[in-house]
Amino acid sequence: MKQGVLKLYLKEAIRIFVICGIIYGMPAGSKAQVHKEECLEGDCKNGYGLKKITTTYKDPRDYKAKPSKWGRTTYYYYLAGEFKSKKLNGNGYRFEFNYAGLDNLHKIKQLIKEKGKLAPVEKYYIWFEQGEFKDDLLNGKGFTIDYNTYNGSPLNIKEGEFKDGLLNGQGVKLIFNNWGNYKDSMTGKYILKQGRMFEGRFEQNLCMECTVTEKQGEREGHMTGKEVSEIFFSGWMMSDFFYESGKIKNMALHRVLYIGGEKIASLQPGGESTNIKKVELDNGRVYYGECDAAGQPFGFGKIETITGNIYEGQVDNGRPDGYGWYHSRDGFKYYAEQQAEGGLYKNRRFIYGAFFEPGTYKIIKGGIDDPTAQTELNSSMREVMIGPYTLKKYGFDAKSGELKLEREESGVKKDGSIVSSSVAVGMTKEERVKQRKVTNGRINISDLVIGDVVVINGIASPVIKEIGGLFYLKNEKYFSSVSMPAVQLSKYSLKDFDFKCQQCLGSGSESYTYQQPPEQIVESHYRKETIVGDYTVITRPVLEKVIVTKTFSPVKRIRNCSGCNGTGVLKNIAELKEN
Repeated sequence: MKQGVLKLYLKEAIRIFVICGIIYGMPAGSKAQVHKEECLEGDCKNGYGLKKITTTYKDPRDYKAKPSKWGRTTYYYYLAGEFKSKKLNGNGYRFEFNYAGLDNLHKIKQLIKEKGKLAPVEKYYIWFEQGEFKDDLLNGKGFTIDYNTYNGSPLNIKEGEFKDGLLNGQGVKLIFNNWGNYKDSMTGKYILKQGRMFEGRFEQNLCMECTVTEKQGEREGHMTGKEVSEIFFSGWMMSDFFYESGKIKNMALHRVLYIGGEKIASLQPGGESTNIKKVELDNGRVYYGECDAAGQPFGFGKIETITGNIYEGQVDNGRPDGYGWYHSRDGFKYYAEQQAEGGLYKNRRFIYGAFFEPGTYKIIKGGIDDPTAQTELNSSMREVMIGPYTLKKYGFDAKSGELKLEREESGVKKDGSIVSSSVAVGMTKEERVKQRKVTNGRINISDLVIGDVVVINGIASPVIKEIGGLFYLKNEKYFSSVSMPAVQLSKYSLKDFDFKCQQCLGSGSESYTYQQPPEQIVESHYRKETIVGDYTVITRPVLEKVIVTKTFSPVKRIRNCSGCNGTGVLKNIAELKEN
């Protein structure tokens, strides 16, 4: 082969290899990433247009996300408005359609063709953004809406100053409870009736200096603090309300301490002292706050250590004494990213409060809110050692995109060991059986577990499965909590319905020796051969097949038990009369 021909061959091979990589995706330790842009209407380069984006790079609403290495999720969303240099730059919109919106895509195209304005019609969208854009992201004045895909009502609204798609600057964020919004017929704007409103200065969607309004119809309360997230916020806030039996009750303004979103303590502020001083303490610690007549730390203040740990709260004799919390600025930008500890300290000893773990979204609360109590919390282990405790664990729900309570456990500890406990949310089957209440032989349907034997109309039958709130019995009947909020437990147990086969001991199978007879089989093997060419010598394998007679050794196998025909039981009873 001549050198020129070889170069052409290699060049063409590289070209085909690159094209295949573009089409099928090069394996970079993961599946190929896809990003496709399609102009559906107008001028999507330098004009007014509508562009469709198909991408697997990241969720378009999660601005910090990176491409998945372990799988592909394809997102379809749209850009509309003023384009410059193929990017949305100027007034515009960004949105994702639901099924109804896709059916009405032609209406959107017509509006864009006429250079008209789009409206956040709730029946069309999963989410909708409008405002000033730079390089396809909100930068400047704008708003975003996320919709409930079941009823079309908004889940949350963010409005204000944006940077790179996130609230940065003055803004407001509304978090609606179910059906907690009202749309004004004159202006078309939503009004919060049930839920929370965050108003203030934002950084990357986090309310840095914030006033939160809790709404319950005509009732409402307010609290003001720093770095407040929707769920897990820690620190001191000023509040004018509390909850009583789940309802908002107003009170005089108090200073309230939260750890991981859990209310820990409430103090009457009594006005802010003007006697604020800086005091040098031991080991490089510095105090800023209220002092006594002799200039010694006493009252409410802040202690900072040389390692970056900060205590904020009540102080006496240069030590935490009263209610306060620890956090750290070392390596963290926001409170929301930090571990937090706070509650009641007795001469520096932590006896009541909570720990918050941001990475696992775990909150441990315990001890007794009483200075004379002999309870103890271990800060280094972040555990309750003595006294009552509550543990809450949250997990990410991929379907809703929200954090939800997975488990809530309460009990009492002594010397770090659990003396007694119960589970309110996320209990295992064993825990539900152990702690449920039985009254006159009846239990609540919510406490029912698979394997319970229940009595319906005098007939006993085991519960074999539960699907969507329906409990199915062995006798092919079923019931729900709607038709029967409580149910009678039977005097029978599971063993009364299934009698174990003594031949197979309930396994349903038995072993036996099997002797396979000799048979002719095809055996394959590779034979190597050498080929000498004009310029090369290669050794290649050649597949050969031969027919041989093979004998086999005895082996152990299993088959259905002959005594119970593979069921494992001699009797399989579906139901029994209770009396």
